[in-house]
Amino acid sequence: MIHVSRLRKVYSTGVVAIDEVDLDVRDGEVFGVLGQSGAGKSTLLRCVNLLERPTNGTVTVAGQELTSLDLAGLRRARQRIGMIHQHFALLSSRTVAGNVAFPLEVAGVPRRERGTRVAELLELVGLQGKASAYPAQLSGGQKQRVGIARALAARPKVLLSDEATSALDPGTTQSILALLKRLNAELGLTILLITHEMQVIKSVCDSVAIMRDGRVEESGTVAELIARPGSLLTREIFPLPEPAPPGSVTVTFAGQAGEPVVSSLKFVKDKLAPAAGLELDIVEFTDYVQPNVQLQEGQLGANYFQHRPYLADFLKSKGGKEMTFVQAVHLEPLGLYSKKVKSVGELADGATVAVPNDATNLGRGLKLLEDNGVIKLKPGVGTAATERDVAENPKNLQFKPLEAAQLPRSLEDVDAAVINGNYALEAELKPASDALVLEKAADNPYANGLVVLKGQEGDPRVKKLAELLAGPEVKKFIEDTYQGSVISATS
Repeated sequence: MIHVSRLRKVYSTGVVAIDEVDLDVRDGEVFGVLGQSGAGKSTLLRCVNLLERPTNGTVTVAGQELTSLDLAGLRRARQRIGMIHQHFALLSSRTVAGNVAFPLEVAGVPRRERGTRVAELLELVGLQGKASAYPAQLSGGQKQRVGIARALAARPKVLLSDEATSALDPGTTQSILALLKRLNAELGLTILLITHEMQVIKSVCDSVAIMRDGRVEESGTVAELIARPGSLLTREIFPLPEPAPPGSVTVTFAGQAGEPVVSSLKFVKDKLAPAAGLELDIVEFTDYVQPNVQLQEGQLGANYFQHRPYLADFLKSKGGKEMTFVQAVHLEPLGLYSKKVKSVGELADGATVAVPNDATNLGRGLKLLEDNGVIKLKPGVGTAATERDVAENPKNLQFKPLEAAQLPRSLEDVDAAVINGNYALEAELKPASDALVLEKAADNPYANGLVVLKGQEGDPRVKKLAELLAGPEVKKFIEDTYQGSVISATS
């Protein structure tokens, strides 16, 4: 979608702002350019829509080379490129609706069509009821939402974001990032954003380029770079922990404070480990690849975040040193939820059921439906099932695959949705009371548990930790804390 080749920008003062930069942004992805002040990020972004004319090199957007266009052609091309700014750039004398309508007025769109489009956009960005407000009456987050709506007015294919969250508080930043990710998914927008904030890269980006002194030092998908030992992105996101002292074990997890893995580990560390003569060093990751990579590299003693199928898939796709599952601890059960019916039996003929679109959780969701008598799968397919493996479907259910994170939001639009336990909790659903049906913990391969390098299962520290995690104290802690929303996987 965006191709930058050997781009160079030298100002009249002799300052080289960007130097021989190559960049490829794929159609439909969120691509982040990360760097500190002075790295050349903003200049690069302005060169993409030719607000800055590069000294050398080419910029191609949606197959059209912008650097070869005359002024009239460039104006037409820019209508397909939206831009949002760090400090909002709103017109203080215009209302919210007036600001959003401004690019449509410039383009000569008729008044009635402008009004319809503005209403659509304000609903899209969550500003219904604010059409008549002025910028001075809005919060920072609301102002940026106006800026986003304005950038989308002409239905662009590409959205450029110039440090769009750096002037916002952390909570508002997360809400704007979530909005950008949703727009990317729902509208198929290609988003190129620049930032100096690592959290932005971790939260929304599919790919990243790291800039320093006007050059791209590293680029690729976030997953590839995180999995690459020694990459700049890995060192920025995950500084290596200090080696664990003798008699202790370093355990990592992927998640956030308050989640079941974190709570269980901290309970063991604070309440059980001292009396057992075990010292725990807990390291947090928000990524689901690096905990295994660093375990394989010997930087960690164990990790606790994954289930058996995920571990098997990781070893199959990534390779590296063999790891082994030591102890299942808890299950965040997959459940079927609905805002339309109160039981599985009430699902109407032809009802639409949203399901996860990733292979692992799709099969897991279909198995949940089979276990509760809703459908019947072909013999032997198990959790590898897809919609094509449904042998009997007496209610003629229509399956709608969606990204797992979108499933809670889909409840307004579908008859029911199969939702992962972690996303249900994030959406403030209560699996124990809100789900029509839930997975059972007994012999469930999707229970999260303790993993170590193969051959270290017999390490006394690992054995002691596994014993504590599987003990009655942790089971009671999980039951008391989560009230059935998270289930102990130990008998």
